[in-house]
Amino acid sequence: MRDIAQIISADQSLSARLLRLVNSAFFGFPSKIDTISHAVTIIGKKQLRDLALATSVIQMFRGIPSHLIQVRPFWEHSIGCGIASRLLASFHKVPNIEQFFVTGLLHDIGRLILYNHNPEQAKEALT
Repeated sequence: MRDIAQIISADQSLSARLLRLVNSAFFGFPSKIDTISHAVTIIGKKQLRDLALATSVIQMFRGIPSHLIQVRPFWEHSIGCGIASRLLASFHKVPNIEQFFVTGLLHDIGRLILYNHNPEQAKEALT
């Protein structure tokens, strides 16, 4: 876990997302977690992988103009869907629940691809 923390510390964006996530109401810790090594220990390998996946996908679509889509609410919704999907799969004792997180996370990715390749036509079709 120490090696993972060291790798994450080298990526400012991933570090910030990790600390924001671990200090969110979702985890509900009474005191603030302020080190990457502590956050890595708390969050676990599976959620770290999910966070890294989400961060890399977000980076792929940074260039979409804000007048077409509000990117932050889009990703908050996508991450929320991923978490909800994982929780539902866990509740129903479905094997390999992590695939449900990825599915929930990426369920609207086609919208971003359309905005990336044909922005004005996508805006017309999707709004």
